[in-house]
Amino acid sequence: MRDISTNTTQETTQETTQEINIDKSIPDKIIEFMTIEPNITAKQLADNLDISFDGVRYHIKKLRSDGRIAREGSTKSGRWIILKK
Repeated sequence: MRDISTNTTQETTQETTQEINIDKSIPDKIIEFMTIEPNITAKQLADNLDISFDGVRYHIKKLRSDGRIAREGSTKSGRWIILKK
């Protein structure tokens, strides 16, 4: 069962990657991915944005401190919340 949901998430993320505008900044791209797939992981973001895992973590930390995103739930099963600002 886990393989099915993982594959579905990967397919959705791949389709989404093609739809994301390449002219946007990395933080804006991260927010767009999180809007479309709230359960996306930092690893998946790094793979889709072609930046390092640490780079994604840096941007997520900055977005959180700026009050643009928040995490709901646990690290593994939580989801991202996009805050209006």
